[in-house]
Amino acid sequence: MKSVYCFHCSGVHQFLESVPRKETCAHCGSDMHCCRNCVYYDPRAPRECREPVAELVRYKDRANFCDYFDPRKDEMVGGEKKAVSHDQARKAWDNLFKK
Repeated sequence: MKSVYCFHCSGVHQFLESVPRKETCAHCGSDMHCCRNCVYYDPRAPRECREPVAELVRYKDRANFCDYFDPRKDEMVGGEKKAVSHDQARKAWDNLFKK
């Protein structure tokens, strides 16, 4: 079972295998099989995609037929990664340099 977060509202969805192309978010109605929900989506990358051989997809928030689609597993808020609290950042930093 895979947990996939909606890029638009951060609603959590469970899928047994892959995300169906026509699947929509039960919370907000956004398309789930879209660039904005993909691990390769990067607004700073050329064509906003880190997969170099993927075809250009014009509308990143709409369903598409990209063969490289791999759903994001982290929570997003409005298409951006959810902010980390100061305590969470400090704990991660301490764990990184723990002896």
